[in-house]
Amino acid sequence: VSEDEAKESQKPSKPSGTTDRVLPAQLRFSVADFFITGAIKKILGQVDFHHSMLVHTSINVVPHGYLKDKIRNLCTFWRRQYLADSWGERTEWYGWFKERWETEFSIPSSDESEMDSAMKSFLNDFNPQTMVRKINSVPPGSDELIETKNKLDYDDVPGGLKVIAIGGAILSRGLTVEGLTISYFTRETAIGDSLTQMARWCGFHKDWGNLIRVRTTETIREWFDWIHDVESSLRSDIERYD
Repeated sequence: VSEDEAKESQKPSKPSGTTDRVLPAQLRFSVADFFITGAIKKILGQVDFHHSMLVHTSINVVPHGYLKDKIRNLCTFWRRQYLADSWGERTEWYGWFKERWETEFSIPSSDESEMDSAMKSFLNDFNPQTMVRKINSVPPGSDELIETKNKLDYDDVPGGLKVIAIGGAILSRGLTVEGLTISYFTRETAIGDSLTQMARWCGFHKDWGNLIRVRTTETIREWFDWIHDVESSLRSDIERYD
């Protein structure tokens, strides 16, 4: 993620309405990859699985609401466009998604029909109004408690929760995000314990590690390299003294 895009994501403009789906380029790609990887998991035979995307750009609440609305608008638009598609009348968005799953995830053209069916199945299960969520500490009596769920209720969804979670301190300070596959975060912090906690967003999952995508800035990547070196040195010292 470029520094310019990071600044844009940290201070997004207020959406002008339900048709405002303008997002920074890499965040838009991240949302597309969330759909594609959900479909691939279906092809891989996963049943009743949790599938999550995380968006962390700021600790301030207002930007989360703006991003939530714009991501909902984009998901609603893409879902409607893709599900209305048919073999006889392909939309430009079908071609866009097809090119992406072939180039980004190495899905061969011979698997197009299976991938298309899996995409439609995943999108049918995904409701942007309830599955794109702002995860914040909301004061009692806030309208937001009525408008939408503001927690990740994995245990309450028998078929597995599919969710795009946008949040700040709650997400960065230890909340478990089950089935985390796509991460987009641009909020910079050089605090060691925060970096260590956020590093779990880059974790390896043995069953679908090749689907993981983490989009962040070069500065944050360098800080993760630093905290990795510090932890490795500490572990080495412990083993040596033991």
